[in-house]
Amino acid sequence: MEVVTTDFAKVVAKLPDPSKPDPSKADLVDEIKKLGLTADEEIDLVIKFSHNQQYEKFFWEFEGSQRMTFVRKIMRMT
Repeated sequence: MEVVTTDFAKVVAKLPDPSKPDPSKADLVDEIKKLGLTADEEIDLVIKFSHNQQYEKFFWEFEGSQRMTFVRKIMRMT
């Protein structure tokens, strides 16, 4: 039983602290705000990222005008 308790404590210690914001999500919001989208477009984009995490991965791969082109294309997708 002691081994199970110790292993469980190790797993719990690795979990993120729910009281602290996820820095990667804060970075994403900051990057989205830099795009100059309307508030509605920003929310739509975040929803698209939440529905398809591959979009967020690709978003981080692009820079500059490529990033905006990518955003425009996925925003047109339904």
